[in-house]
Amino acid sequence: MNGLVFPDRTPHPSLVEAKHAQQYFQFTLLSTSPLRVRIISEYLFRPTDNEVLRWQVQAAGEPLYHGDLTLALPPEGSDEITLLDSLILPEGARAVWLTLEVTQPQATAWSEAEHRVAWQQFSPARPAGAAGAHRVCRRSGSYRQR
Repeated sequence: MNGLVFPDRTPHPSLVEAKHAQQYFQFTLLSTSPLRVRIISEYLFRPTDNEVLRWQVQAAGEPLYHGDLTLALPPEGSDEITLLDSLILPEGARAVWLTLEVTQPQATAWSEAEHRVAWQQFSPARPAGAAGAHRVCRRSGSYRQR
């Protein structure tokens, strides 16, 4: 089947992908020191009166920093938020991820309390072997990495 659910109505993995692609919040990582993000609300007619931004920095699956912020965005509004004044990572930290989540603390007519309405992950630190940019070359219809 090419749908969002299987014939027995269990969710297909593409349902999670569609939910993420159609979420009403967009995120941009602005800087890592200080750790700053931009959040944009794509709600057309309502403010963020029931939304909380939850964030966490993990290294190799272990939480390093976390926090919650109540969002106060007007319809189609945006804000630049400083999560940390200085992102200090342990020596040799690998697989570092910043996870952002917008949840609704109170239940609504269509969702239960703590429903996740948007999420995004960023890698705030480049892995140890990733020095410099990669160049991509195109030759006779194929691509290769340099």
